[in-house]
Amino acid sequence: MTITHDQLCQKAVRWLQSPLSKAGPGCHTALTEAKTGFNGEICDAIGFRACGTPYAGSVVIEVKMSRTDFLADRHKPHRQSGGVGNWRYYLCPEGIINPEDLPEKWGLLWLSDRGKIIPVSGAVTTTHITYHRELLDTMRFDTDYVKEHYILTRALSRVSNPDTLNRLLRAERNKNTILARDNNRLREQIRNREINDGAEWN
Repeated sequence: MTITHDQLCQKAVRWLQSPLSKAGPGCHTALTEAKTGFNGEICDAIGFRACGTPYAGSVVIEVKMSRTDFLADRHKPHRQSGGVGNWRYYLCPEGIINPEDLPEKWGLLWLSDRGKIIPVSGAVTTTHITYHRELLDTMRFDTDYVKEHYILTRALSRVSNPDTLNRLLRAERNKNTILARDNNRLREQIRNREINDGAEWN
């Protein structure tokens, strides 16, 4: 299938937010083309998972459309040391990069001819929780938290006032809770009335 770099980045973001049950890392938020500073690394896609355990953290995906692009990537300064992403993956059309080509601790994702992302190497290759956590431990990078803080702060700044948005979302959730409760009450009243009407006919 024919796909552009930007389209593959969009697929990467959707995959980042996929749960482990669907062979994803279960990130709560993800974005493309994330700058890490005024002159820093630009991630093709990065996601953040907050779960209150040592397995919370960030997942970076570097999209490669050709083998030449992949080979040039390892010479970038942030590939030598530092960089963002507790867990890091390359994503490419199937066969462009192979597991034996990977730098230490990097994972690999292939895009199949049908447009599906297939985990080839990394923690997401298993849904067995024990093996999954073992891989998370062994493949974890020390990340540059200052740069990740920059990414998240800049992302929040684009939604105007985050506190206002949070209050609106909370208000809408409360409305939905009230509506659901009212619907359940009405459903119960209708059911009781049908039972009573049936008893009268008998």
